[in-house]
Amino acid sequence: MRNLLLLFTVLFISTSAVAQANPDNATNTISVQGKATVAVVPDAFSVTFMIEERGDTVSKLNQKVTQSTRSIIGFLRSMDVAERHIQTMQIQLNPWYETVQRERQQKGFVLTRTISVSHTELDQYDALIDGVLRSGANRIEQFEFVVQNEEALYLQALSEAMLDARTKAEKLLTPVNAKVGSLVSVSEQQNYAQPRARMMMADAEMSSALPGTQGISASVLVEFTIL
Repeated sequence: MRNLLLLFTVLFISTSAVAQANPDNATNTISVQGKATVAVVPDAFSVTFMIEERGDTVSKLNQKVTQSTRSIIGFLRSMDVAERHIQTMQIQLNPWYETVQRERQQKGFVLTRTISVSHTELDQYDALIDGVLRSGANRIEQFEFVVQNEEALYLQALSEAMLDARTKAEKLLTPVNAKVGSLVSVSEQQNYAQPRARMMMADAEMSSALPGTQGISASVLVEFTIL
């Protein structure tokens, strides 16, 4: 009985686990949180470009944006970028205002379109960006290195998180001569931070930058019986 009271005291003050007993004391259980992170090097990159035209005639703006879009897609095909990896967004039209002598005046319209591209040839990211900007894009909205099989790696992290949970339970019960029993319940916790690898600055002599390592993490809450 003294050992059982010690067990509950240890688990109560632990930040990673809580031991609990049913009201009728028929079954004692322990709940622990398991965590795991799988380290991976990104195998692709994703970049989003913006095409923007300003003027007072919408039809002319649309012609320019359409022409730039076709030119960009043509260039991307020449870089062997698969069509499924090129996503063109809908055109957005907004008023164009400027402040003249403290007075806000409409000068015309702003027509924009975003194009998102992903590619697996990491050493081509600089040439691809330069080519798209020359083909009609005005600026880059976002750039990041990414992992293609992220879902499979997350499932791997989940499996390792389960092992981590059992290990924690065993470590907590060993000092009081108790053992981990059968599984009572398990729930997947909200996936915590998965930092993406951003483009690293290269030395002046280098022509490209390499992606850094990123972590894909998983967390589970598991309940076991106590033997």
